[in-house]
Amino acid sequence: MPETPAPVPPETPLLPAPLVAPPPTPPAPPEVAPETSTPPVPSAVSMVSPSSSSPSRLSDRLFGARGGSISNKILTAFLLVSIFGMLAIIVMAELMFQGIIGVTEQSNLSIGEAAAQRSDEALTATVLSNTEQLALAKAAVIDESLKRLSGDLVTLANYINGLYAHPEDYRAAPFDHVRVAPTDVLTLQWALSPNMPGMVSPSRFDERDLEDAGVLDETWLLGNIEHAGGALMADESHISSIYLTTSGGINIGYDSFAQEKRAVDTIDLRERDWYVGARDNDGIYLSNTYRDSFDRGLNITMSMPVKGPDGVFKGVVGIDINISDLDDIVTETVASSNGYAVLLNGGEIISAPGLDEGNENDLTLFLGSEAHGIIERMRGDFSDSGETRVGADAREFFAVWAPVTTTKWQLVILVPKLDIVAPSVELHSEISTMADEAASFASNRIMVVHVILIGIAALLVAGSIITSRYISLRITRPITRLSADVDRMATGTLDYRSDITTGDEIEALSHSFENMTRQLKGYIAEINQATAEKERISTELNVAANIQAAMLPNTFPPFPGRDEFDIFATMQPAREVGGDFYDFFFIDERRLAVVIADVSGKGIPAALFMVVAKTLIKSSAQMGTRPAEVFEAVNDLLAENNDAGMFVTAFMGYLDVESGMLTCVNAGHNPPCLGCGGGGFAPLAVKPGFVLGGFSGMRYKEHTFVLKPGATLFLYTDGVTEATSPALELFSEKRLVATLNRLKDVSINDLVRGLVDDIEDFSMGAEQADDITMLVLRTNTPALSSASRRQKARPAKTTSSPIAPEPELVAPLEAEFLDIDARDTNLPKVLDFVCARLRAAGFGERQLNRVALAVEEVFVNIAHYAYGGAVGLATIRVSADGQSGTATIEMCDRGSSFNPLAKPDPDLALSAQERAVGGLGVFMARQIVDEISYRREDGMNRLLLTVTRNDNG
Repeated sequence: MPETPAPVPPETPLLPAPLVAPPPTPPAPPEVAPETSTPPVPSAVSMVSPSSSSPSRLSDRLFGARGGSISNKILTAFLLVSIFGMLAIIVMAELMFQGIIGVTEQSNLSIGEAAAQRSDEALTATVLSNTEQLALAKAAVIDESLKRLSGDLVTLANYINGLYAHPEDYRAAPFDHVRVAPTDVLTLQWALSPNMPGMVSPSRFDERDLEDAGVLDETWLLGNIEHAGGALMADESHISSIYLTTSGGINIGYDSFAQEKRAVDTIDLRERDWYVGARDNDGIYLSNTYRDSFDRGLNITMSMPVKGPDGVFKGVVGIDINISDLDDIVTETVASSNGYAVLLNGGEIISAPGLDEGNENDLTLFLGSEAHGIIERMRGDFSDSGETRVGADAREFFAVWAPVTTTKWQLVILVPKLDIVAPSVELHSEISTMADEAASFASNRIMVVHVILIGIAALLVAGSIITSRYISLRITRPITRLSADVDRMATGTLDYRSDITTGDEIEALSHSFENMTRQLKGYIAEINQATAEKERISTELNVAANIQAAMLPNTFPPFPGRDEFDIFATMQPAREVGGDFYDFFFIDERRLAVVIADVSGKGIPAALFMVVAKTLIKSSAQMGTRPAEVFEAVNDLLAENNDAGMFVTAFMGYLDVESGMLTCVNAGHNPPCLGCGGGGFAPLAVKPGFVLGGFSGMRYKEHTFVLKPGATLFLYTDGVTEATSPALELFSEKRLVATLNRLKDVSINDLVRGLVDDIEDFSMGAEQADDITMLVLRTNTPALSSASRRQKARPAKTTSSPIAPEPELVAPLEAEFLDIDARDTNLPKVLDFVCARLRAAGFGERQLNRVALAVEEVFVNIAHYAYGGAVGLATIRVSADGQSGTATIEMCDRGSSFNPLAKPDPDLALSAQERAVGGLGVFMARQIVDEISYRREDGMNRLLLTVTRNDNG
């Protein structure tokens, strides 16, 4: 492995700059402050040099050489400024007048616009309301006409029902076949459907056909409808035809088109929609509009079933309604001279002005480009009226519709917008003309005022110019002299002496500058001394940082003769010195100790505490004790006299470089991440204990893992996951694991460098808030390991080091359970059962005694409290895995629901008499096992204890 240079601590940041910059040359002692080292003093604002001409006698009389205070001079200047203020007022008045004209004109126009808009809205609302009422009225007239026709149809159907119900009351009424009936007179005619039973040929029709078909009596009976049909057609001009088709196939028609209907001989009218619809709906059926084949315009067919005795279906009677007569209702005058109405059946035009056979399907001709949108809106609700706008600009219309409920038609009235708003347009034009006249009159009047104001302004400006010339010369001369003196101070000449004798505030200001120069010289001397002190402190901090960096292992690879593993680490403090540290060292020939820790706080206090903690951990570990014992001893030492309240979070592991067994302990530190071979990284499941130095007497649990060849263990401090971006977002453990997985195939040196680069990119220059420390340990494959070669070269022997057995030599143990009465006398059986299972899984006797104590406390609690004094059953299940070294003990009872973990831990600082009764047993169990949990399930209290085998006993 190539050597990696040791990490170099960052340079000491510059201290904040003093208020006055130090001299460019090294500072002299305070009592000897040469002028050359005096820092420059900011110069005052340069003043305009006074004229070389001497002041006039008039100015002397006004101000005097020494007389008068500066306030009088400022007052005089204020008078002059007031003159200019008057000029400004004149100009503002000018602008205001112009604004008044503009506002007046704009107000008039706005009034006109508002009046026109409100007029538009009022006219539109009125016309639309009237149009809606008109549409509803017209629709009601059409609807009433259709309802009257439907009543006529019901009357005719009832008449036919009476024929079937009481045929004996009627005589036979023979009538002609369609081939012999006359034309242009109302004629009752019969025909038979071509596929009737018994029909020989559809080309011969006479009474014999009726006899052969067995329908002669029924046909002559139905001939009586001529009386009712004739009266009906005489009263209703809309009806063009009446026809009846029986269920047996008899077709009877009553109209004036006999000779043109011979085709009915070959058509079965029982298949037509007016027949099927009336039969299936058992009520009035209204067909869609259609163009009549006899050139009678648009028709609709209204039909309904006829029935015999007991409601038996006998056929369908229908009437053809010519809707051309509805045109008068549709096309009569609407609310606007240019408005018109359209009668629609869905997307089909029934009636409209100018409708003929060539344009009956052109919706856009009558409804505009938005015709389909209007139809879609009307289809949404056939039971209500509505309105919308169509078209644009000069072609904009208001469309108002109302329903014809009987037929689900829609009557649409279209009114041009220009017809509605014509009065408001004329009103707007008149208001605009009046506004123009008012603006012209105001403009003429203000022009006269302009001329007067310009004359006054010219006189004031001329007087102000003359006066300000004299004032400027008298006031600025001493200020100019003072400015020159300040310029000399800016070059480093601090021996200023005041010689201005104006007798006013300027003279007092000159004396203040003189005092300031004397104080400035003393202040510079103090700054020089403070700068020297800060440089001394900075130098000492740099030395401290170098010493701290030297205390950490910084030569890589650190063990050139050991190739069982690779290791690399780095520490980047947030300040000159930090509180993080890492360490690694061999305890014996096989065991490598790795440590990473983070001291609370930052700066020099954390660095001092770090030195103590690092020294104690390494010295304790090199005594050969277990990791948990090292932390317990170091915790007690750090807790003594820890008045500052500082503490350390730490992680330490012992790696057996030959077996790969890692025994580790965590004192409140971030869990490391483990990457197995080519697999991904994930946080190591190590339960953190209490921090070091918090309280004495704490106990720490060890965890054991087997690191396979090629596994990578990544240790870090919270400075990595808590690095912040400019948006105050944390780098986070999730982002850390993602970066590690991205870099899992590189060398450990490149892994650390890549992670540092990612943190810097994430921070985007944000200030580092905490120390950043990382340590990476990677195990090598047996083929590359000298330890494996040494193992093959010498026979196996025992060692005093507490090395755990090889994982493959420890077999997993299946779970077993014991059902037993929960009484104290059965405790030995319970302990024998648990210890036997754990002993078979490789647990040592020392650890068995501690686990037995926890089991005893839980079982005694069940025996005494679970069943309220009675004897109940307890179930103990043990599941132990000899390979992983993990065992679970589940203790169950069916007593009343009780969670012992919800009870607070007892206060051990109190005496036994002062403590509350109970809770001590569960507290002891918590301290002994690795994990303890409770759940209520299937009517049972289940307490689960998890322990990990300690291979040191």
